[in-house]
Amino acid sequence: MTTALFDAREVPSHAEFVDPAALIVGNVYFRVGFHDEEILIPELVPLVFIGRDLIPGDMNRWYFQDYTSFRDGVRFDQTDTTEAVFDVFGGGESVVAVCEYERALDQLLRCSLRRRGKEVG
Repeated sequence: MTTALFDAREVPSHAEFVDPAALIVGNVYFRVGFHDEEILIPELVPLVFIGRDLIPGDMNRWYFQDYTSFRDGVRFDQTDTTEAVFDVFGGGESVVAVCEYERALDQLLRCSLRRRGKEVG
């Protein structure tokens, strides 16, 4: 059995979200959520950025679709999107709470340190 050594890295003490201006339609981003107050049980959710201000009247709203339904060909402008999950960020907020893969990994590594009882920032 072969093993690989993962490079050492500094893990920031806070989540680093993607800059909304850098979002690219069709790219996959990640939302990291936690199922508990202690922030020890993570969930990594892949989301596809599908566009900005997709509904008339929208202002600064960023739309994401769950990866599975996007991969399966479901699109936002279809009549039946019951099998898709759409996340919308924006409006009064300027933060899009999604990360590129490496920044999502930082959050999972921080969780790993918490689970080991080590202080994190």
